[in-house]
Amino acid sequence: MNISSEDVISYSPIAKGKRLRFFGDRRYMTQRDIVVWFEDILTITDSTECGLYVAHKTANYYKPEERELYELLVYIRNKYGNLTVESYNNGIAWFFDKYNIKCVDDLIKYLEGD
Repeated sequence: MNISSEDVISYSPIAKGKRLRFFGDRRYMTQRDIVVWFEDILTITDSTECGLYVAHKTANYYKPEERELYELLVYIRNKYGNLTVESYNNGIAWFFDKYNIKCVDDLIKYLEGD
């Protein structure tokens, strides 16, 4: 996987509108998953090799924070609203497509059924 820090930075909320970006190869998610959160650019990475690679590169420019996925999504919904979720060409994109997850509320509902 060849994702540079510049690729992640180019997806900032100012550049892309208010969308929540996900990076990683996890093909399923649970409420208690620990993720890395970059609030400045509304980006979440998972704990797979892909997600940690992006997190490591991005941490050079933005402050990372480890959070539990469900608790973080509730925080995001309360602060930013029901954002559209985006993920491309990775395991999370497959997961979103399989379960028809388009926004933060969809992902929260999926996790609550977990």
